[in-house]
This record gives sequence, C-alpha cells and structure tokens, in this order.
Amino acid sequence: MIEFIRASHLKAGDILAKTIYNDRLQILLKAGNALTNASIKTIRDFGYKGCYIEHEGIRREDIPITEPLIDEAEELVFISRLKDMFSSAEPFQDPLNERFKKLRREIEDVVKKLAQGIRVLYNKGEFLYETEDYTRNVSNWIYHHSLNTCIISIGTALNMGLDQQTTEDIAIGAIYHDYGKAYFGEALYNKENVTDEDKALLRQHPEKMFRVLQRLNYPVNTTYAIYQHHEKSDGTGYPHGLKLEKITIAAQIVSLASAFDNLVNITAYNKEPMSQENALEYLQGCNLYSIDCMRALFNFIVPYPVGSKVKLSNGETGIVLKNVPGTIMRPYVLVGKEMYDLSYDLNRMNITILESVKDIA
Repeated sequence: MIEFIRASHLKAGDILAKTIYNDRLQILLKAGNALTNASIKTIRDFGYKGCYIEHEGIRREDIPITEPLIDEAEELVFISRLKDMFSSAEPFQDPLNERFKKLRREIEDVVKKLAQGIRVLYNKGEFLYETEDYTRNVSNWIYHHSLNTCIISIGTALNMGLDQQTTEDIAIGAIYHDYGKAYFGEALYNKENVTDEDKALLRQHPEKMFRVLQRLNYPVNTTYAIYQHHEKSDGTGYPHGLKLEKITIAAQIVSLASAFDNLVNITAYNKEPMSQENALEYLQGCNLYSIDCMRALFNFIVPYPVGSKVKLSNGETGIVLKNVPGTIMRPYVLVGKEMYDLSYDLNRMNITILESVKDIA
C-alpha cells in the first residue's frame, strides 16, 4: 500500500513512493529508493510535512495526516518565488521590468491552479483547511502568510458563491497583499519593536502595490483587494477609514483571511499565536470584519486540526482523528481506544468539545 507518512514518523529503510524535489525542482530523493537517516533529515530540513511511502500491512499512521492542498515540491518552488519577489523593490519604480513580469507569471499560474483545485474539492463537499507551517519562522513568515491568506481567500470566495474568475482575481490580490512592504525592506517589515514612525511607513504598503498593479491594468477585484485589505468594518482601518459598505467584497475577504492567519501563526510581531478555535471566537466578537465573510470562513476553517488534543464536556480528553465537512465543530475523537463520532452518533450528541489542551491527562 502507499501511505502519506509524517516526516517525524519516517524510518530508515522506508521505500519512497513519490520522488522528492528541492525548491529548484531538482531531484533530492528518487521514488523506489530506501530512505536512510541522512535522507530523512533532508526531508525534514526542506520543510516537507511528510511523504508517500510504499509498504505492506496495516496503516502506519494512527492519526491520518492531512495531505497538502498543493504538491509540496511545488510549494517549495512557490515560496522561493515569493522570496525572490520580496527581495526587490525595483517594481515600485518600474512595474514593467522583465524580472517582475516573469515572477508574476510564475506566481499567478500556481495561484490559478490552486484556485481550480480547491474548487474541485469544494464542489465535492471535501474542502477543509488546517493551517500548518512546519518551517515558518520570524524571518520567512511573510511568504507563508501570503500563501495562507491566498488559500483562505479562495475558500471564503467559493463559500460566498463567487464565480471562478472573480475568485482567481481575489486570490491574486491575496498573494500580493503584503508585497508593498518590500518597498521599505525586510529590516523594517521583520522588525520586532516597531516605532510609531515605522508603523506610519508600513501603513503605506497597500497603496504601494495598488499603484504598481493599477499601472499594469490588473482587475479591480485584484487591486482593491490589496488597497483596502486593512480597512475595518467599523471604520477604524486604513488608509481611508472606510466602513463596511464602502469596502469591496474582495478586500473584505482578504482582510479576514489575513487577520485569521496572523492570529494563528507566528509573525515578526506575534510570537505566541492563538489556537484556531480561539482565533475564530475572537474574529466573531471583534466587530471588525464582514459577517458574511465570517460565515463563509466558518464553513471550511477547522477549529480543531487533526491531531489536536481536546477536552470534552463529559470530562474526558481525546485526540481529533478526522474533521467532517459541514459539521466542523463535531469531529471524530479518539478517547483511549474508542472512537467518538460527534457528528452522527446519536449516543454522542450530548458531548461537546470544550477546548484544546496541550497534554492529555
């Protein structure tokens, strides 16, 4: 059988079922070869969450790992392209330069492919999203944040009933939403203790990229997703302090997607991310984001990712084994050796999840 195995669970001697590439799409490890301790370390160092292994017998993973939405080799290349883009401020002076044109084409091809793949899952009722960034840190967070914001924006747009072209236009806005920060350089957007002067500069980033893409005649749903993504429903956002009715749907979507990812993942400004369920609770109560976008987000963002340790209302603790589309608050939970189906088992309907816990007692 072929199984997707966590990187931490790989063993020397495992037979690789799918070739693994580096971020330049050069072969790192070829399918059919047995893994060694050195090759397992390579897999982990490159940030692969797991890989496909061919073996006999029963499944190795007691808690199935969620397979990536995007091929992990493609993701490595994609993150590398984003890094290349953020390394240069040249497009702000010359949006027509050839290097930027090539990077945009490569990045946008992946974004469109991602949007199409997510729509297939959505149409089958199978799209759920668990944010997991194994290699994200305070130095590279902005590339992962851009990708996550893009994925969450796609899911939100689809759950709001938007068509494919509109969804793709918003997704491209999402992938570029923070690129305006490159105008000021990594030393500023990765700075931990920003001053009021720093904040004033960084607040210019939506307009910086808006002007670049406006000159290149990008669609309104792309440009305004960027320009308005820091506006807030109550009028306390920037650059213009717009209230909800004046903010485009594209920007409402990207604003919420970006906020959620910033809450649950590490950034230069956030060393202690929230749990996903606490972030969702906060977003519901803060009155800063569109209610319609929030409802759409709640259709696919998983509050308790697979592998989460949770406390139940009956006093027991367990591990989330599987999330169920349509009933994301009611996953399958392993308690001891018994599986609780909180979605459909009538005998478990009175049991709720109270909270995530760090350790099972």
